[in-house]
Amino acid sequence: MILGHQRQIEYLEQARKNGKLVHAYLLYGPQGVGKLAMAQEFAKMLGAEVVLVDREHTLVSKKDERKEIPIEDIRELKRMWGFAAAGSAGWRSWRVLIINDAEYMSDQAANAFLKLLEEPGERTIIFLIASSRDLLMPTIVSRTIPISFSLVPDQDLRAWCHSRASGNPESITIDLLLTLAGGRPGVLFDLLEDRGTLAQEEALLRDLEMCLMAGRAPEAFQVSARIAGDRETVERTLAQLYGVLRRSLLGLVADNSYSPDFGRIKHLAR
Repeated sequence: MILGHQRQIEYLEQARKNGKLVHAYLLYGPQGVGKLAMAQEFAKMLGAEVVLVDREHTLVSKKDERKEIPIEDIRELKRMWGFAAAGSAGWRSWRVLIINDAEYMSDQAANAFLKLLEEPGERTIIFLIASSRDLLMPTIVSRTIPISFSLVPDQDLRAWCHSRASGNPESITIDLLLTLAGGRPGVLFDLLEDRGTLAQEEALLRDLEMCLMAGRAPEAFQVSARIAGDRETVERTLAQLYGVLRRSLLGLVADNSYSPDFGRIKHLAR
């Protein structure tokens, strides 16, 4: 399911109708906003054979989630597609490769992947998905068409929450969900499906709100010590922190007193 991103949807659909699809696209933007969902939906619309590779989905024998995408996956992909092309005279179906979390490709994998970008084969589309184009090798980025994604407006997420709920849910419940989701539909879906995740994210939010209060330095050091060394937890915490500052900024816009929050966000991004 895709919420928002109408401009991106129309861009790809128009390219398809006009026969202007290129061989590689880079979908980049915040985690959980729907980049992977869009790539999968577009591949489904094409009726394509789809291969998905990321830290969880692998083409090699490892079953556990990995810290990076290794070169073995890229080598296996080249072998699979080379075999299919050689054994299928008159190939007509689309093939779609989705590299999710592309910024986690190892250096060896990224270098090997360049050859796929240079010679992808006919009727082949590659979707690279990353949180930022700056995290990928410039030589990879230069061989793709970048499509940026941003946070989905709260009113779109709120409308979806109301449409799926039976009866009229309490507004405070939806407000909490939207606060925790921070404009990210993927996070919203996870919160609705897993109460444990909901409780965990709410606790993290309360910790951050406490840290941001004046005179709460000890709590801030405690949170920092707790998340240090765990990249996934750090990313979740930063996403929540951005969300807190974003809501504060939106609340101040009407009063034209939002410059302090711009300064906080700029400092946070360094």
